Amino acid sequence: MIRALPVFLLYLIGCCSLVGDQPDYAVFGEAGGYKMIYDRRAGPVAVQGEEEQVFIAYQGSARPANSRKVWATPMVTAWDPRSQSFSASVPIGPSSMDHHHGPVIWPDAKGHLHLLSGCHRTTGSHLISNEPGNLGSNLADWTHGSGFPFYISYPHVFVLPEERALIFYRTYGHTSSWTYQITETNGILWDRPENDLTDLDTGGYLDWSAYHSAKVDPEGKYLHVAFVDYDDNKAKDPKRFFNPGYDLPFRNGAQKYNLYHLKVNLESGKVSNSKGAPVQTPVHLDQAKAECLVWGTGWRFTGIPPDINFDQQGSPALLHVLSGDTPDDLDYYFLRHTDEGWIRTRIRSAGHSWNVGRIVHSPDGIWTALLVVTAPGQLGEGLMDNHGGGRLEEWVSSDDGKTWQFKQDRTPNPEHYPNWRFNNVRPVIRMDGSEAPGIAICYGWPDSVTPDARGFLLFTD
Repeated sequence: MIRALPVFLLYLIGCCSLVGDQPDYAVFGEAGGYKMIYDRRAGPVAVQGEEEQVFIAYQGSARPANSRKVWATPMVTAWDPRSQSFSASVPIGPSSMDHHHGPVIWPDAKGHLHLLSGCHRTTGSHLISNEPGNLGSNLADWTHGSGFPFYISYPHVFVLPEERALIFYRTYGHTSSWTYQITETNGILWDRPENDLTDLDTGGYLDWSAYHSAKVDPEGKYLHVAFVDYDDNKAKDPKRFFNPGYDLPFRNGAQKYNLYHLKVNLESGKVSNSKGAPVQTPVHLDQAKAECLVWGTGWRFTGIPPDINFDQQGSPALLHVLSGDTPDDLDYYFLRHTDEGWIRTRIRSAGHSWNVGRIVHSPDGIWTALLVVTAPGQLGEGLMDNHGGGRLEEWVSSDDGKTWQFKQDRTPNPEHYPNWRFNNVRPVIRMDGSEAPGIAICYGWPDSVTPDARGFLLFTD
């Protein structure tokens, strides 16, 4: 009971920011670990049910393991909009020191919820809720699924039309390929394309790797993939631990360069670039630069691959963080695909290369960017601050992203959360796989060392 009291108090604090009957945010979880809500390389992390309840998967009950790792447990909880409260959190797997093992959640055509956790060069653990739209109260309310008979890192599951689902993932370690598989049998059988999508080091670039983000278009016809490249340098060649653009050394894999895009026709399996030209897979580094390049950034770098979303015509847009004149000058850029190619616009400074914001396009033509902004000196040296974090800002554009204006600060009440950092702003998906409007999810933490994060369900309408 002593452990439950802070959660209850935090919930009451979250509900103090009321606009009518709707809170600005609601708080869940206790002792959240590093990447309590995972970044955009894996997902979904939250599902909105038919009655607008929200089912959330996260990493909680964390405790320190050493200065670089924490033990954390995959958990689920549900937001009830009628009572404006969360259900008790349910642990759905063993604790792990690998933060990549955090859970993802998605619905099937019959309304059952699926959970996949423990994925990092493993087959993971797959669970299915016994009742549609119900997390239950303990692990007995879940059934083990058929499992995934292949290794998975960074799973991202997408609900497709005709009762299908797609999983996009990395096939093993850093220099492994990235690919997708589709199931029409609720995960019993999976159909993998003849060739994986990317495998950058296959053209002779030893240890060259990539990070990817992906999203299926609103009609469920195309899988769009954006990625950045980096030298993993397992050989530890000192010449490869150097950025000549900034005349500075850097640690292994710390800097990701360039920006690429490709798309997959999910009916035919054909892969093309942004211009519609066919692309032979798996794509290696030289080929990516020649055929898939969106932005050749030189030695300017990023960390996280971009957020992807679509306008009302289904054209893709990207939200990307990139360094500038110095390594510390990091900015958010909006890139929109047009008939003339990719057009890019700076929105504002970002402060860290692993700040995970998101973009949304409304039916009336407004682009909204929910951005994580790091102030100088805001982050410490501890594990919790390792991949960015800061306050939350909302920016808007009414001219197709050509210009952007600050709209409002979205940071949860600083009187209740003084000096907290927030990161990993993620969408909530609906049962059909589309993104739920007016709602998002992120997490926040009070200091750089202690694994004591909380999750925040943001109501943005």
